[in-house]
Amino acid sequence: LGDVPAKFGQMIITPGTQITDDGDLKVMKVRANVEWHGNIKMYVGLHGIKCGVTKVHMKGEMLMELVGTCPKPPLFQGARACFLNAPHLKLEYDVGVMNSVLKLAPIATVMQKVLIEQVSEKLVIP
Repeated sequence: LGDVPAKFGQMIITPGTQITDDGDLKVMKVRANVEWHGNIKMYVGLHGIKCGVTKVHMKGEMLMELVGTCPKPPLFQGARACFLNAPHLKLEYDVGVMNSVLKLAPIATVMQKVLIEQVSEKLVIP
């Protein structure tokens, strides 16, 4: 998803516990600001028009939970992550002849709003 890895700011690490039917699991909670600039280049064909996303810029506060410590790699039984609030998100598109239309302010604003709603629904803690 690009050549440059995500950048993590200062991390705040706190211990926690997850109660399960099989007993308690230790959880390491990691909070950090994350920033990612990805060159993803995903394309689909729509009615003969090549449409795609070429770059993603995402920035927000993330919570990662590393669950169930293990004495050997991978060191944890599982992991989960989410954003604490809707991340700042910007996409760059390539839709061939339609590029100039997508750059019009009203259309770009609507597309950005829909994208943030979808990301928030899937990646932001309820």
